[in-house]
Amino acid sequence: MTKHIRLVTFVFILACLLVSIPAFAAENNDKKDEGKQESSEPRWGDFTLAPKIGYAYYQNLRNNTTIPGRHSMLIQLDFDMGGPGSGFIFAPYYAMQTAKTTIFGKVRMHTLGADFGMRYAFKAGNAFPYIGLQTKLGYIFNNDLIDHGVELFGRLPLGLTYYILEDLGIVIETCIAYGTTITKGGPGVLGTDWNWGHGLYTDVSVGIRWP
Repeated sequence: MTKHIRLVTFVFILACLLVSIPAFAAENNDKKDEGKQESSEPRWGDFTLAPKIGYAYYQNLRNNTTIPGRHSMLIQLDFDMGGPGSGFIFAPYYAMQTAKTTIFGKVRMHTLGADFGMRYAFKAGNAFPYIGLQTKLGYIFNNDLIDHGVELFGRLPLGLTYYILEDLGIVIETCIAYGTTITKGGPGVLGTDWNWGHGLYTDVSVGIRWP
């Protein structure tokens, strides 16, 4: 567990450094011929879509031994409202989690949910670094370990959108989060009681933003 926490902390700090680079870079390209029209400049629209795919890691839960630590494939679609500066994000997601157990071996768990909350984006040339404060809420479907469950996390995302065209950008995002997972029993093996536990969560994803 300690190794995982150290790895997550290292990845998060590294991502923070990478995201901050554009904010401190000199904007040498800002002073171009005045004849160029503003329409040629990259823009983060007042409403944008950002499909992303990534990897997530869930730490072993404390106080709940029903679900072990797990790895996950993450597919997400961000609806971003507000443009540069402050804005709001609503991002439905699907996660296919894999947990390794001694009884059932590898168990697949499927989750549907959404991230939602505020974010603030800075402009540095073609790059838009951003930071946010969000809630992650998802429903875990029936599997070999549990009948069903709910995950709820407070999420601190750090991201960067770099526009390669006027209306098309590349997105990279990571986050660190902490929260709880509430589960109900297992089919005939682990009982029917409700259990809850808390632990660390992190993810890394890449995608595109339009416009």
